[in-house]
Amino acid sequence: MQTVRIPDTTFKYSKSLQRKAAPQTAQSIAPLVAFAGALSMIGAGLATAAYLRRNIQHNLPQLPALGGELRFLDSNAGALAYYSSGAHKRGSTAMLLVHSINAAASSYEMKPLYDHYTSGSPNRKIYALDLPGFGLSDRRSRDYSPAFYRDTLIEFMQQKFRGRPVDVVSLSLGCEFVALAAQKAPQLFRRLIFISPSGLALEQKIQPNDKLLRFLQVPAWSRLIFDALTSRPSLNYFLRQSQRNFDQGLADYAYQTSHQLEATHAPFHFISGKLFSSNMVETYASLTQPSLALFGQGEFAKHEMADELRNLEQWRLVEFRRCGSLVHFDDLAGVVTQINRHLK
Repeated sequence: MQTVRIPDTTFKYSKSLQRKAAPQTAQSIAPLVAFAGALSMIGAGLATAAYLRRNIQHNLPQLPALGGELRFLDSNAGALAYYSSGAHKRGSTAMLLVHSINAAASSYEMKPLYDHYTSGSPNRKIYALDLPGFGLSDRRSRDYSPAFYRDTLIEFMQQKFRGRPVDVVSLSLGCEFVALAAQKAPQLFRRLIFISPSGLALEQKIQPNDKLLRFLQVPAWSRLIFDALTSRPSLNYFLRQSQRNFDQGLADYAYQTSHQLEATHAPFHFISGKLFSSNMVETYASLTQPSLALFGQGEFAKHEMADELRNLEQWRLVEFRRCGSLVHFDDLAGVVTQINRHLK
């Protein structure tokens, strides 16, 4: 703030009068300053909104996230996009990769593992699924919930693998959906690998907020809020919080997949806390399948309550102290070593 100096005049005031005048001047100016500040904020907001509406595209061409074959499976959740590569050898077990949930999620988040196993495991079929609301899968407006994703996973596996058990690798909040599905239909899962599973943080008390969801869905500002969340600076910030080695390809695809016409629906349910489950420690502990958890470090990899799983016979926990929550991007070789050991 600049200080305005008033020049001397021919009139001289006493010091006592000057002291009395100062508060009156401040009081008279304060409302004007507040009003000007409010107008400035409103003007900046309107300018930002106009810029976003005019310059941000919401139907960018969306390319496949992964190589191999891209196919679609009809389900109760609409068309489910999935990638596959490799050849199925009799007696081998297929591997399914399940991404996390965020404002710009897709199967690209599993790319390091998908590329490794599709190039190095010719006798094992590898699949990666775009969950509904993300990637190339159906994104319509609906009630997204943990039960919805649990049942979608079960339906996909029943249709695609015809009841044969599968090894599943999942990431972050995707781990909760896989755990719920494995609890409900254990016969579909052979071995489980959880990368930075959510639901194990000591202070993770996220409650569903219907009012917040309704606010986010108001057409007047819904897209403006989402555009701010999925701007390149915002996406880069969150990805840098999740990785020690920033991956530009992941950032570019996150921007592309979040700038689609129906991209807001599932993420707004996530932001409103409606995709998190309570008592996930108990759910993880109840699993009967051999389970491996790989933990990175950082804000999005908190797992203080994982100690409750350490002494369970079916669980093995490994920490990567030099990695973020996207452990497989930071230390692919280390993650692959642990997964291969678990799948023997």
